[in-house]
Amino acid sequence: MVDANSAWSDDFEDRSLDSWIVTRGVFSAEKKTLWAYGTRESASNRVYHECNITAGRWSFDILLNQSWHWRYHPPAVRFMVDSLDDVLWHGYVLDFYTLARSGKDILAVYLRVNAKSWNYLSHFDFDRPVYGWQSVGIERTSTGRITIYLNNSRIIEVTDNSIEESNYFVFDSEDCVQTVFDPDTHTDKFVKAQVSPMLDNIVVSEIPEIIDTNYSTSFGIISSIIYGISIAIIVKMEFEKTKVKSSYEDEL
Repeated sequence: MVDANSAWSDDFEDRSLDSWIVTRGVFSAEKKTLWAYGTRESASNRVYHECNITAGRWSFDILLNQSWHWRYHPPAVRFMVDSLDDVLWHGYVLDFYTLARSGKDILAVYLRVNAKSWNYLSHFDFDRPVYGWQSVGIERTSTGRITIYLNNSRIIEVTDNSIEESNYFVFDSEDCVQTVFDPDTHTDKFVKAQVSPMLDNIVVSEIPEIIDTNYSTSFGIISSIIYGISIAIIVKMEFEKTKVKSSYEDEL
């Protein structure tokens, strides 16, 4: 289903993935959400949706599972991705890690960019487990300011302009398979498959001119408004003075 107020949206109520392109694994919308199931042949599951937004908002709900452990790969949402190539692509990545800390698991959200090379941009660690459905929002301005929200709370804010093109929005569900490191082959060995995290209620909106909320920009806007008002007052005063003068000369 498409929201008329957005560039595109999908709530999967029709159980259809007709507008999505699967390049790895097997995805389904039969549960009215976007999800994948791992197989021995495919530890990584990746699905693309066309999206040319570079300044705007990407929002979605993601289901975080309590059974995750650090042995699993994290699910990720990729935005402003340039190509369908699973190896040579570029874009921004929002990873949802489950990390072991002092005997308990916590959630960590990482923002990275894959441009000419991989670069870490910022992250946020929670001091408690976060499970269940979470609401995520991503905003990017035309100046490259990226803001990440989790359940309406701002958790990350950073500026980056290393990616300028956008062709796809991507759900990368790599935690569908549990593996262990095999010291004999120095590779990850398949243990079992599991149902992936889920994505739902995706809404993408193009907002060409999102105003940065930093002080200098706000001050500049306020100054411009004050300056405009001042000019208008001066013009009005001059008009009134001319009007009074003309009226006085007519009486003479």
